[in-house]
Amino acid sequence: MSAVDSCAEALQAAILRGTHPAGERLPPERELATTFGVGRATVRSALGRLATRGLLEVRQGSGYAVRDFRRAGGLELLPQLAKLSDERGELALARELLRLRRHLAAALVERLGEPERLDLSGVTTAIDAFERRAAAGADAAELAELDLEIVAALLEASGSVPLQLCFNPLMRVVRAVPRLRAAIYGAPETNVAAYRALVGALASGTPPVDPIAILEARDASTLAALASPESDPS
Repeated sequence: MSAVDSCAEALQAAILRGTHPAGERLPPERELATTFGVGRATVRSALGRLATRGLLEVRQGSGYAVRDFRRAGGLELLPQLAKLSDERGELALARELLRLRRHLAAALVERLGEPERLDLSGVTTAIDAFERRAAAGADAAELAELDLEIVAALLEASGSVPLQLCFNPLMRVVRAVPRLRAAIYGAPETNVAAYRALVGALASGTPPVDPIAILEARDASTLAALASPESDPS
């Protein structure tokens, strides 16, 4: 990670935590440079990056002011928000992320079910790889990466760029939160069964069972596991 990356991430974290609330003017560049132990050029680049993300605005003659990230930010903030959350906040955020995932999954299944020829070979290959490693006792971190390959293959088959862009931040959250990974992949055989059923339905042209209803039950189990003190992978 470069000095600009580190500085931008630290400043962004401070904004997401509320250390610098919306409307506040940030300290001058030279003060920020001293705080982070970097040069002013590095600070300037980091501030420009956050302005591009919608977290800061330039006020002529008075430097940078903090914007309300809830109104101006995008999905790319989700992974860092997840990492900054305490256990209670993590559970609340996970609940909302899983809700969002359910509805995106429904949109993906709808797109995949449109009457056109689908190439699902990449999806099947990715499911096979997941199943083999799950049977071999792979840990949640490895299973998460393999599962994300399945999702990526489904998105590729859908041909929907907007759906791919919406899923990407959610996939990064799974990578960023070990407790959530452990909860999602606690019973990997159920992940495999669900994917096999989806591929079978798509291949036969049979409408799949409502994905929201299926995922609601799975997500309830995930949240229950996440709420358990035993879910800490450390």
